[in-house]
Amino acid sequence: MERKTLPRVVSAGRSSLLFMLVLTLLNLAFAFMNSNVSFPYSSYFSMFTIYVGFLSITVYDSLAVGLIYVLIGVCVLSVFLISWFFSKKKVHWFLIAFILYLLDTGFLVWISLSEGFDPAYMIDYAMHAWLLYSLGAAWIQGRKLRYWVDDEDGFTVIEEADTLQ
Repeated sequence: MERKTLPRVVSAGRSSLLFMLVLTLLNLAFAFMNSNVSFPYSSYFSMFTIYVGFLSITVYDSLAVGLIYVLIGVCVLSVFLISWFFSKKKVHWFLIAFILYLLDTGFLVWISLSEGFDPAYMIDYAMHAWLLYSLGAAWIQGRKLRYWVDDEDGFTVIEEADTLQ
């Protein structure tokens, strides 16, 4: 097997996905502490559903509805985490994360426009576009290598795609 380095764009896609997950968890922590601090580079749908679930449980005493909302949000975040973890070996996980984040972007646009246009959301749009670009580019570049293994010396390509299918 020929030794190759993993393309930078694939590593950057994985790093961007992990960064989004960490910032989403930080935003949730800040929301639960009633802080006005938030980061734009996060999953809005997950934050929304988990926070609505938390409010349903604590304010409205609706345990069943609250748990359903929290479970939906945690499941979405889990898919992102699974995508990050498995994208180390198989490239199609970038596509799954891309599609899920594209849906999240649609949710962000819907929420932001339902309140009327607010220029403050422009940074959120830009950050969502950046992560979508990063995931899409990682998927495209990763398809050229198809499968790889991480070891102490770098990456070993197991199967190299002859054509992009």
